[in-house]
Amino acid sequence: MNRIATSAAVAALGLIVGMGCEGQKVNNPFEGKSAKPVAAMTPDQANYFELKQDGKTYVLGSNASREAFMNGKMPPIKETTLDNGKTIYVENTAYTDYNRLVGEYKKAKGL
Repeated sequence: MNRIATSAAVAALGLIVGMGCEGQKVNNPFEGKSAKPVAAMTPDQANYFELKQDGKTYVLGSNASREAFMNGKMPPIKETTLDNGKTIYVENTAYTDYNRLVGEYKKAKGL
């Protein structure tokens, strides 16, 4: 009796799923959300800036930080030495932002 009930349930489910779904796109939770291309972003929307000054590389995480830096106001910075021995100066306003910026820098440089 369980097989009959299971078969009937599967058949009913197949009918329900098949009804009204043609041409509709089902959201896939495993599909990555398409990120906006960096070239399409305005500076206000960007969240990664790499600046060079006095032979040092600074990595900043917001346009506000970039503007403050350009006007001589240094945001909180953490000196970071990477695996290749290069030292960069990463904005350290929040723990998650610091890790994200280091990851972005490594990704951009192929480290």
